[in-house]
Amino acid sequence: MNRRRLAHGDRSAVLVHGDIHEMNALRASDGGYKLIDPAGLRAEPACDLGTVVRCTPDLGDDLRTRTERPASRTGVDATAIWEWGTVHRVVSGVYACSIGFQPFGDLLLAEADRLTA
Repeated sequence: MNRRRLAHGDRSAVLVHGDIHEMNALRASDGGYKLIDPAGLRAEPACDLGTVVRCTPDLGDDLRTRTERPASRTGVDATAIWEWGTVHRVVSGVYACSIGFQPFGDLLLAEADRLTA
């Protein structure tokens, strides 16, 4: 998290959604998707890409490998995406546990532990 904080620059920050997940993506009439319920934050683009890769805690896959596709398609640094994905897993895991949304919260936190070990 500290590396992402230090990487922030007001000149390079963009408006990000802040809470991308499948419940906030609606299918549009043109076949594309529309994002709803934005948090509307200014951050580096890797922030939203990290949110996208954090959403499947029970896959047991390698989050670093999953960051390669969005990194190659967007030109955003894969390490930054991985770090944001890990931050989002911890924050979302703590929040999910606090509202009793289980087993999702525990799965997110367990995956964050596994990936940072």
